[in-house]
This record gives sequence, C-alpha cells and structure tokens, in this order.
Amino acid sequence: MSCKIRRPKRVVRYGFSLMEMMIVLLLIAMMAGMVAFSMRGFLAAGRHDAAVADLAKIRSAIMLYQATYNRFPSNEEGLSVLVTPTPKYPYGFLESKEVPKDPWGFPYQYNFPGLNSPFEIVSFGADGEPGGEAENADLSSEAEVQ
Repeated sequence: MSCKIRRPKRVVRYGFSLMEMMIVLLLIAMMAGMVAFSMRGFLAAGRHDAAVADLAKIRSAIMLYQATYNRFPSNEEGLSVLVTPTPKYPYGFLESKEVPKDPWGFPYQYNFPGLNSPFEIVSFGADGEPGGEAENADLSSEAEVQ
C-alpha cells in the first residue's frame, strides 16, 4: 500500500497587496509635489504679466477719460469712475461692472498726481503691502507701462 502525500494546492493570487498600492501612491504623490513646486515660478510670472496687462488696460481707460472730459479722475473719484456708465460709453470706460482687482485679489491703487507722471496706478503685489521683493514687489503704471 502506498501512501499518498497530499500537497496543498498552490494559491494563485490576482491583484496588488496593500503595501504595493501604498508604495505606488507614495511615488505618485512625490512626483506631483515636485511638479507643483517647479510650476510655482510659472504661476508667479503669470500673475505678474496679468497685472502688467491690467495696468495697461486701466491706463488706457484713464487716457480715454482724460480725452473725453479734458481732465484726469480725482483721487476721490478713483478708478470707480471708469466703470460708471455714461451716455457715450454705456458700459463705462473699462467696459466692466466693477473695478478690477489685481491677480492677488487686492484693489489697484490710483494716485493723482503720480510721482513722475500725471497719474499712477499701483499694485502692491502678493502681500498687498508697499515695498517687497519678487512676488511681493510693487507694480506701477509708471514703471511697467510706457
């Protein structure tokens, strides 16, 4: 009589273990973090360029206001006079419903007279405070738009 040894059947597993999934997710998160960190500079440059474009647009609207009324807006009127409808410009000089904010969400500052020109429009950058460097640097219509 022969004795048969029973061997357990080999279990074939399909799919991934929890540890394998965690490693893959960790690698994906690390790569996403590196991409996000490298894109930060592009985002800052894009906001700067958007602010420069806004300064040019507001400056043009002020020049149109000056050509229409033969004067610049006063400090009391500010930039809000540029969005006020008039008979000749039913959508206002800026053609928007409200005064635009800079790309960081702060209002543009209007100064009449400016330091070296009849008027000045200023964005205080990412921190919203005068002065600063890099992202926090001030942008002025006198310096940026010629």
